[in-house]
Amino acid sequence: MTIKKLLLICLSFLLFSVTLTGIFSENGYLVNRSLKARYEALKQREELYEVRLKALERQRDSLSEDSALDDLALRLGYNREGEKVFYFETPDETENVRTYADDPLPETYKGICTWILLLVSAGLTIPVAVIVLFCGRKKEGFEEEGAERNYNEDYDF
Repeated sequence: MTIKKLLLICLSFLLFSVTLTGIFSENGYLVNRSLKARYEALKQREELYEVRLKALERQRDSLSEDSALDDLALRLGYNREGEKVFYFETPDETENVRTYADDPLPETYKGICTWILLLVSAGLTIPVAVIVLFCGRKKEGFEEEGAERNYNEDYDF
Protein backbone atom coordinates (compact mmCIF):
# COMPACT_ATOMS: atom_id res chain seq x y z
CA MET A 1 0.00 0.00 0.00
CA THR A 2 1.44 3.31 -1.02
CA ILE A 3 1.52 6.40 1.11
CA LYS A 4 -1.04 8.10 -1.14
CA LYS A 5 -3.58 5.36 -0.48
CA LEU A 6 -2.91 5.40 3.25
CA LEU A 7 -3.21 9.18 3.28
CA LEU A 8 -6.50 9.00 1.35
CA ILE A 9 -7.93 6.50 3.85
CA CYS A 10 -6.82 8.65 6.81
CA LEU A 11 -8.33 11.75 5.21
CA SER A 12 -11.63 9.96 4.60
CA PHE A 13 -11.72 8.86 8.26
CA LEU A 14 -10.95 12.41 9.37
CA LEU A 15 -13.61 13.84 7.07
CA PHE A 16 -16.28 11.41 8.31
CA SER A 17 -15.39 11.92 11.96
CA VAL A 18 -15.33 15.74 11.75
CA THR A 19 -18.64 15.83 9.85
CA LEU A 20 -20.43 13.43 12.23
CA THR A 21 -19.01 15.18 15.29
CA GLY A 22 -20.07 18.59 13.98
CA ILE A 23 -23.63 17.45 13.44
CA PHE A 24 -24.43 14.80 16.06
CA SER A 25 -22.02 15.31 18.97
CA GLU A 26 -22.77 16.79 22.38
CA ASN A 27 -21.67 20.22 21.10
CA GLY A 28 -22.89 19.79 17.52
CA TYR A 29 -25.44 21.49 15.33
CA LEU A 30 -28.48 19.50 16.47
CA VAL A 31 -27.78 20.18 20.15
CA ASN A 32 -27.37 23.90 19.48
CA ARG A 33 -30.60 24.00 17.49
CA SER A 34 -32.59 22.32 20.28
CA LEU A 35 -31.03 24.61 22.89
CA LYS A 36 -32.00 27.62 20.80
CA ALA A 37 -35.63 26.46 20.66
CA ARG A 38 -35.64 25.96 24.43
CA TYR A 39 -34.11 29.41 24.93
CA GLU A 40 -36.83 31.02 22.81
CA ALA A 41 -39.54 29.24 24.82
CA LEU A 42 -37.98 30.38 28.09
CA LYS A 43 -37.70 33.93 26.78
CA GLN A 44 -41.41 33.97 25.89
CA ARG A 45 -42.27 32.68 29.36
CA GLU A 46 -40.15 35.35 30.96
CA GLU A 47 -41.91 38.07 28.94
CA LEU A 48 -45.29 36.67 29.99
CA TYR A 49 -44.26 36.64 33.65
CA GLU A 50 -43.04 40.23 33.37
CA VAL A 51 -46.44 41.28 31.98
CA ARG A 52 -48.21 39.48 34.82
CA LEU A 53 -45.88 41.08 37.36
CA LYS A 54 -46.57 44.56 36.00
CA ALA A 55 -50.32 43.91 36.13
CA LEU A 56 -50.04 42.80 39.76
CA GLU A 57 -47.95 45.86 40.60
CA ARG A 58 -50.58 48.14 39.02
CA GLN A 59 -53.26 46.34 41.01
CA ARG A 60 -51.26 46.74 44.23
CA ASP A 61 -50.75 50.45 43.55
CA SER A 62 -54.45 50.95 42.90
CA LEU A 63 -55.46 49.22 46.16
CA SER A 64 -54.79 52.40 48.08
CA GLU A 65 -58.02 53.85 46.67
CA ASP A 66 -61.33 52.91 48.32
CA SER A 67 -63.11 52.19 45.04
CA ALA A 68 -60.41 49.74 44.01
CA LEU A 69 -60.75 47.92 47.32
CA ASP A 70 -64.52 47.73 46.84
CA ASP A 71 -64.10 46.33 43.31
CA LEU A 72 -61.61 43.75 44.54
CA ALA A 73 -63.92 42.73 47.38
CA LEU A 74 -66.81 42.32 44.96
CA ARG A 75 -64.68 40.17 42.66
CA LEU A 76 -63.76 37.98 45.60
CA GLY A 77 -67.40 37.64 46.63
CA TYR A 78 -67.63 40.04 49.58
CA ASN A 79 -70.21 42.78 49.97
CA ARG A 80 -71.15 45.47 52.47
CA GLU A 81 -74.05 45.12 54.83
CA GLY A 82 -77.34 45.82 53.18
CA GLU A 83 -76.02 45.47 49.62
CA LYS A 84 -77.38 42.88 47.28
CA VAL A 85 -74.93 41.26 44.88
CA PHE A 86 -76.25 39.83 41.67
CA TYR A 87 -74.27 37.09 39.96
CA PHE A 88 -74.67 36.58 36.24
CA GLU A 89 -73.65 33.30 34.76
CA THR A 90 -71.14 33.84 32.03
CA PRO A 91 -69.01 31.22 30.42
CA ASP A 92 -65.59 31.04 31.94
CA GLU A 93 -63.31 32.17 29.14
CA THR A 94 -60.13 31.68 31.13
CA GLU A 95 -60.35 27.91 30.76
CA ASN A 96 -59.91 28.08 27.00
CA VAL A 97 -57.10 30.61 27.04
CA ARG A 98 -53.68 29.06 26.67
CA THR A 99 -50.56 30.96 27.47
CA TYR A 100 -46.93 30.30 26.78
CA ALA A 101 -46.43 29.44 30.43
CA ASP A 102 -48.78 26.47 30.04
CA ASP A 103 -46.78 24.99 27.16
CA PRO A 104 -44.18 22.43 28.12
CA LEU A 105 -40.61 23.33 27.33
CA PRO A 106 -39.16 21.64 24.26
CA GLU A 107 -36.90 18.71 24.93
CA THR A 108 -33.21 19.18 24.29
CA TYR A 109 -31.19 16.81 22.16
CA LYS A 110 -28.35 15.44 24.26
CA GLY A 111 -26.04 14.38 21.44
CA ILE A 112 -24.14 11.18 20.76
CA CYS A 113 -20.91 10.22 22.53
CA THR A 114 -17.72 10.96 20.63
CA TRP A 115 -16.46 7.39 20.72
CA ILE A 116 -19.66 6.14 19.08
CA LEU A 117 -19.26 8.73 16.34
CA LEU A 118 -15.65 7.63 15.83
CA LEU A 119 -16.79 4.01 15.50
CA VAL A 120 -19.41 5.02 12.93
CA SER A 121 -16.87 7.04 10.97
CA ALA A 122 -14.49 4.06 11.05
CA GLY A 123 -17.32 1.90 9.73
CA LEU A 124 -17.91 4.39 6.91
CA THR A 125 -14.18 4.52 6.15
CA ILE A 126 -13.90 0.75 5.61
CA PRO A 127 -15.86 0.75 2.32
CA VAL A 128 -13.85 3.75 1.15
CA ALA A 129 -10.62 1.91 1.95
CA VAL A 130 -11.82 -1.18 0.07
CA ILE A 131 -12.72 0.93 -2.96
CA VAL A 132 -9.37 2.75 -2.87
CA LEU A 133 -7.42 -0.49 -2.60
CA PHE A 134 -9.52 -2.22 -5.26
CA CYS A 135 -9.15 0.65 -7.72
CA GLY A 136 -5.42 0.81 -7.03
CA ARG A 137 -4.93 -2.88 -7.86
CA LYS A 138 -6.79 -2.62 -11.15
CA LYS A 139 -4.70 0.38 -12.13
CA GLU A 140 -1.37 -1.30 -11.32
CA GLY A 141 -2.21 -4.47 -13.21
CA PHE A 142 -3.11 -2.65 -16.43
CA GLU A 143 -0.48 -2.80 -19.17
CA GLU A 144 -0.83 -2.32 -22.86
CA GLU A 145 -0.61 -5.43 -24.97
CA GLY A 146 2.58 -5.81 -26.94
CA ALA A 147 4.46 -3.28 -24.88
CA GLU A 148 7.54 -4.68 -23.26
CA ARG A 149 8.43 -3.38 -19.89
CA ASN A 150 11.99 -2.39 -19.10
CA TYR A 151 12.56 -3.60 -15.56
CA ASN A 152 15.97 -1.95 -15.42
CA GLU A 153 14.29 1.48 -15.24
CA ASP A 154 12.68 0.53 -11.93
CA TYR A 155 16.02 0.25 -10.14
CA ASP A 156 18.97 2.55 -9.88
CA PHE A 157 22.19 0.76 -10.95
